[in-house]
Amino acid sequence: MVNSASTSSLSGSRMVEVPGAAFFMGSDSGSEFERPVHEVLIERFWMDAHLVSNRDFETFARATGHFTDAELRGEAWGHRDGTFGIIPGLSWRTYATPERQDHPVVLVSWYDAAAYANWCGKALPTEAEWERAARGGAIGAEYPWGRTGPNDAQCNFARPAGDVLPTTPVRTFAPNAFGIFDLVGNVWQWCHDWYGADYYAHSEAKNPTGPAVGADKVRRGGAWNVIQSFRLRTANRGALQPAQAAINTGFRCVVRDKSRSLRVVSERRALELDAPRHTVPSATASAALLEVREALEALRPAMRADGGDVEVSRVEAGVVTVRLLGTCRSCPSSELTLTRGIEPALRGRLPWLVSVVRES
Repeated sequence: MVNSASTSSLSGSRMVEVPGAAFFMGSDSGSEFERPVHEVLIERFWMDAHLVSNRDFETFARATGHFTDAELRGEAWGHRDGTFGIIPGLSWRTYATPERQDHPVVLVSWYDAAAYANWCGKALPTEAEWERAARGGAIGAEYPWGRTGPNDAQCNFARPAGDVLPTTPVRTFAPNAFGIFDLVGNVWQWCHDWYGADYYAHSEAKNPTGPAVGADKVRRGGAWNVIQSFRLRTANRGALQPAQAAINTGFRCVVRDKSRSLRVVSERRALELDAPRHTVPSATASAALLEVREALEALRPAMRADGGDVEVSRVEAGVVTVRLLGTCRSCPSSELTLTRGIEPALRGRLPWLVSVVRES
């Protein structure tokens, strides 16, 4: 039975309130990366009741002209003719056919998911928020539905790959106690956090957001191809490089401040009304964004060794806007991180670069 947590419609999708509370995160019976079990306090937030669907992502792509990382590369890792491998032209659009509009979108990178969330005035859930929501308020719940292992009536898992992707529509199975669907199975779900194998040993006690830097982003929930039931537990952790996209990975969003989200959506809609309508996205800005990300990969080892990292927010008219993560030990201020490190290095790789600015 779904509990009384309130629901709302925000930027086109139904969201469910997850009440603020303390809970025990992790598991003593799982892998070493789920330990130690530690108490975490999470403030109230709202989570999408269902995974972002092909229909949802199509609306975003049409409105913004967004090209996914897989589309920009012109290929992706997938399954065809009985084998896995790199497939030219494979992207989320391959599976977003008219009869699959309510299936979860796949082949989206962490950056694609974050771009969608920002457009909606939302965010990707932190790893702690995701686990809090997945447990449904139950103490010691191994799975979103309770303590018993999964079966075919509870989630989509243990499915063989095929040319037709074996995902299921986003509301096929019963929701958990909070009223949230597909928290495990169907597709892995991107989270906000960088992945840290030992992060639980020194996690913040309130609203943790993960390590300041990392190589992989957290993904949670398992997927249609998972055959081991332990990967469908609420405490199980996964990770993937943020620029990678997979045929078993999608996402959902959260909102922590409904008033801000509604304001962002209102401003977005006003801009869309004034903007010319288009169905073919401009490749220029998206290609530039991919160039920047690839150039930054060469700089990341040195930045991480120095205690810092960077994420690209947007590229427009030769100006790259970045968000700085961590603290650069050799620089007395984060602004100097740009002038002493990132901007000169990028300028040597990107002849069109005008400047690098910090996200305000």
